[in-house]
Amino acid sequence: MRILFKSATASFLLLCFLVSSGSAAGPMTADLRLEKAVAAGDFLCTALKDDGRFLYEYAPLDCKEQPGYNWNEHWGAVLSLLRLYEASHDAKYLKAAQKAAKASLARLTSVKIDGREFRVLAGPYKDNPQTLRVDSGECAMGLMALIQLNQAANTDAHNQDIESLRQYLQSLQTSDGSVQSLCLINGDETRFSKKRIMNDQGQALAALAMAQEAFPDKDAPQIINRLINFLALEWVMDAYEGHQSGFDHWSLLGVGRAYKYADDKILAQAHDEMLQALQAEQAEILSRLEGKPLFDERRALGVRQDRIKIKLHLAEKKGPQTRKSLIPLIFSYGNEEMKGQILEPGSNEHGAFRNAQGVSAGTAVRLEGLQAIYDLFVSTPDTPYRGWIRRWEPRLNLVRVYLIQCQYTKKDAAQFGCPVSLAGAFRKAINGSRGTPVRLDYCWHGVFALLGWSGSSLDEQENR
Repeated sequence: MRILFKSATASFLLLCFLVSSGSAAGPMTADLRLEKAVAAGDFLCTALKDDGRFLYEYAPLDCKEQPGYNWNEHWGAVLSLLRLYEASHDAKYLKAAQKAAKASLARLTSVKIDGREFRVLAGPYKDNPQTLRVDSGECAMGLMALIQLNQAANTDAHNQDIESLRQYLQSLQTSDGSVQSLCLINGDETRFSKKRIMNDQGQALAALAMAQEAFPDKDAPQIINRLINFLALEWVMDAYEGHQSGFDHWSLLGVGRAYKYADDKILAQAHDEMLQALQAEQAEILSRLEGKPLFDERRALGVRQDRIKIKLHLAEKKGPQTRKSLIPLIFSYGNEEMKGQILEPGSNEHGAFRNAQGVSAGTAVRLEGLQAIYDLFVSTPDTPYRGWIRRWEPRLNLVRVYLIQCQYTKKDAAQFGCPVSLAGAFRKAINGSRGTPVRLDYCWHGVFALLGWSGSSLDEQENR
């Protein structure tokens, strides 16, 4: 009886919070989510400069723009404007997206890598302006944006650049299935970083899956499945290590988009190729250790060797991934993150995540990843977790309510008296003064957190 009373009390408090919560102005509906996302989109339009760049970071207390720019986040803003155009059919978002895309496309550069020529998005490397830096994450973001620009404007104007960026990303895949993250080009010399950035893996997978939808290619399924296999083992490793790494929302978005191309036969082949790649890397490390390297190098090699041993053990024990085995793996990864949500009423951070406490961007990216899982399971027939996943919706709405409280209102913007209206922009965190800075990535992630990356979640909420 006591348990039932506590459960009823918690449900009542939850309902009260949703109804009376600050700017939420009532239960979290599809219309309210769209309204708040549109407010953020209107800010992005305001923050778009004449040269096609956005106001990247702004401090409202000083009414000053902060130095620095990030072209990866620039493409994220373009994608969010296109998502708003899809949801609202307001042409101003398409026009703003086209203007912003044009500014970044001016950075397209022809490069030769291993005798092949590509047009890629590149810029000067900060440590050496004579060297070009090509970020595979930005190329993936640009590829997705160009595909959606073509579709939104009903044109084929970007087809050539789409194909070049796609071919470049495909060329980056290595023997273990991962994608190389960073390329430095100086004249005829090309150098790739050995470091693999996890965001790049998910971005590349999402982009390649989107390209396959728009322009089917016979070689793409193998590349997509090898990348899925790589990410799946990384998630198994993450669970083994107690989820020590950050929440990998881009991989969730990528797998959600690419799941339709998962093929048991290709996944089995990718598994064997990965085992061979790990064994080859293990042999190379042992050879280098026999050469008695200096202490720092020896320590780094030892750490890498230990991780490869664990990966080999887990990969051999788990065996090849299949379409069926991916489902519980994806669910478990997302459900582990749901446990980190603050559900206790009475706090101004109620609805945030403990591992992103008070931070709007950290909250938003978790919402994006969890929504991707939700959309995948709800739209996938015969998924055993479809009933369970629907129980996430009220909790996801709590997070959306929290996120909206991180959004500046028109009243807030009027108090600053800045020449740039910050109405609709997402601030860095809910804690601190109401003069907390805003930044481009806070805003575009906020749009996708509210709308999702596809229209299915909003459509379903409207139909219920």
